Parts: sequence; C-alpha cells; structure tokens
Amino acid sequence: MPKCLTYVINTNDKTMVIYLHGGPFFNIETPLDDPFASFFFKKRNLILLNYPFKKGIGGMDDFKYLYDAFVRLKIKFPKYKFYLVGESYGAYLSSLFSQFNFFEKIICISGFVSIIYQQLFSSEREWLAQYLNPNAVDLLYLAQKNVINTPIYLINGDKDLTTPWLQLETLNLLNNKNVKIYVLNGFRHRENKKKLDKVITLVQSILSRY
Repeated sequence: MPKCLTYVINTNDKTMVIYLHGGPFFNIETPLDDPFASFFFKKRNLILLNYPFKKGIGGMDDFKYLYDAFVRLKIKFPKYKFYLVGESYGAYLSSLFSQFNFFEKIICISGFVSIIYQQLFSSEREWLAQYLNPNAVDLLYLAQKNVINTPIYLINGDKDLTTPWLQLETLNLLNNKNVKIYVLNGFRHRENKKKLDKVITLVQSILSRY
C-alpha cells in the first residue's frame, strides 16, 4: 500500500496542501526526498500522498486510488480546505481532479495536459506510451467537455523537453475561466537553485490568494 505521510504543523490553520510527486517510478519516504515537499513541510500543513505505479495502469488505477484516498482525507479532516499540488506525472494526475470539487485550487508544475501531444513530442514518450492505460484521459479532454470545475494553475517552462509547453496553447484557445497558464522563460522540466526558488515563490503566491 503506498504511503500517506501527514504533517500538521499548525492546528489553527485549517488549510491542507496535498502533494503528488513526479516520477512515477518511486515513492516519497520523507519531505527531504523532493524539493517542493521540503518547502511545504516547513511552511504548511502537508500530506505527501504516494500512488501505485505499474505499466499499463497510468491515468486509471492510480487515479482511482487517489480518488478514494481524497475521499478518506476529506472525512478525516472535515474542517480543512484542501489544495492539491502536483509535479511532472503527479501534475498530470492532479489535473484530472479539476473535474470535481474536492479542492480549492490545483497547481500543476511541469505537467502534461495532452496525452497525444506527449506521445508525439515528449522526450519521455516511449515509457509513457507503455505506462498509460489506453482509456486514460487528460486535462485537454476535460476542457473540451467543459467539465473543469476547480481553478487550476499550470506552470511550465519553455525549455522543457519532457512536457513541451506548446501543448498548453490549445487550452488557451478554449478560453476556460478556471484554467490559468504560466510559461516561464528559460526554464526546463526540473530546475534548481535560483530558478527553483522562483517556481516555489510562484506556487506560494498562488496558494496565498485564498
């Protein structure tokens, strides 16, 4: 069973960030395993939620696992407002929950929004094609169906070869009021040092706009 790690650092603050890591081929054991988890651990009530990973199940079994986990967490913390943050593959999974009303906001860092675009142009297209379930959907599909019900913020770099930012352009054309896009000039899929700090600052500013 994938681990769910909970850190309540301020009981007076009735907000909770749930973080889904990238990968997907590993689990987070402590906040120190991930730079975004490390940041949230110091600043906010945090849940690090791992998910199952196996070829052929992506976008379906992991999504269903997370759905059930979110329902349980909402019951466990009934007075809290929840915010979902995901990075890379975790951002893709996070985006799928924009069709529900579980979260106040969803923030996706370096995630993909179009499976077809990823399979054509991503540097990671080979493993992705094997990993995803053929019936998996994506944020572009949800936008086309007009079922995005939660504000979702997409942060991508224009030098990212793993999740190329041009796939966000179609979302722009659909002009969905719940979708906000940030394309960071000169940023790759994962950054460090000053560029990482800029991404964290942007995420923090989005979360702070309650």
